Amino acid sequence: MAKRKALVPARENISLPRKKSTPGPGAPTNADKLKYKCDRDMFIEYILEIYSTLDFGVSSRGWAYLLETHGIITKGEFGQAQELLIDLRKKGFLPVNITIPDEERAFTTFDSGIEQAPGDFAQEWFDEFQKAEWYFRRSYKEYDGVDFWQHQDCFVMMMVEKGDLKRLFEPVCEKYYIPIASTRGWYDVHERWEAAYRFKFHESRGRQPIMLYCGDHDPDGLKISEALKHNFEEIRDCWEAYERDLDRQVEGWDPENLIVDRFGLNADFIDEKGLTWIDNLETGGGYYAEVIGGEIVQGKIRKGNKWEPHPGFDCDYVQEYLQEHGVRKCEANALVVAPAAGRELALQAINKHIPRARLVEHIKNRAIGKKESKQAIEALLEDEDFDRDNL
Repeated sequence: MAKRKALVPARENISLPRKKSTPGPGAPTNADKLKYKCDRDMFIEYILEIYSTLDFGVSSRGWAYLLETHGIITKGEFGQAQELLIDLRKKGFLPVNITIPDEERAFTTFDSGIEQAPGDFAQEWFDEFQKAEWYFRRSYKEYDGVDFWQHQDCFVMMMVEKGDLKRLFEPVCEKYYIPIASTRGWYDVHERWEAAYRFKFHESRGRQPIMLYCGDHDPDGLKISEALKHNFEEIRDCWEAYERDLDRQVEGWDPENLIVDRFGLNADFIDEKGLTWIDNLETGGGYYAEVIGGEIVQGKIRKGNKWEPHPGFDCDYVQEYLQEHGVRKCEANALVVAPAAGRELALQAINKHIPRARLVEHIKNRAIGKKESKQAIEALLEDEDFDRDNL
């Protein structure tokens, strides 16, 4: 198995800070408190050092993988590490934005305006108009009149299971103009409809619809990717009222020609890059299976106050997974410890359908367009009818 390279050098004297909380005679001594403070301060310093090397946002779960990679915690301490990060952020020891917020919990805000005197507002716009010709001469640099997809024979979108992967892959997807979304497990109807609407538009213009997918390596993670096409078939009869007008209906899309290309996470990649396998198959409220005495046995699921045998254990896809991989999984978040390898994985998946030569051709066409735009702007400025006073 390949050994992962930490983003910053590992330090043997750093570990997860732990408080002694035994009441009575065993209560923490001053020496215990001092040790905790020293451990905490070194931990914080190291966290900030790692943070300074990242070029993408990471969730609290992603931070657990980073700490495990640096040898600070074990797989069994992920939950404790996430709780500690929350506590340190609450108390001001770490910046609150060191972890990426849950988008579903984020505030929707509305512009309330900026306090400004009317005279200052007028002066600001007057100054901008004085610069109008200067801006106009350089506006050719903003030319983006070449549609990338117009010159492709396919249309590609990407779905990933975790927000950490979405943020990790965004720079690669942006370069190729590929829409990317996080499914966060089984994605909802709205997300599917938006994807279907885009696919329908491009397929009607002769482009092959392709969905790239990357998610957890566990029974359900593999099933989600295999079931993507079926999930689009479920909304085939959906329709949308255009601009809330019930008489103007946007019809659904038939995914018969959709190509689903799952490019990760796969076991060989996980082992090659030394990503973390977690020795359980937990599900919502339970676990599919466990190992007792060296044998794989049926797991349990909580129903009310009781634990019952997990019904998913006998499913064919779960049994196939157990036979091939055992009672273990690898979460997609594990890729945060190998960002370069993760982005290369996404790039290879994209280039399988859109060769890099097509991107180079697009860049050249944009450069030609900018050059011609510059010439057109210069011609307008040199025109004797050009009215600078009204610029």
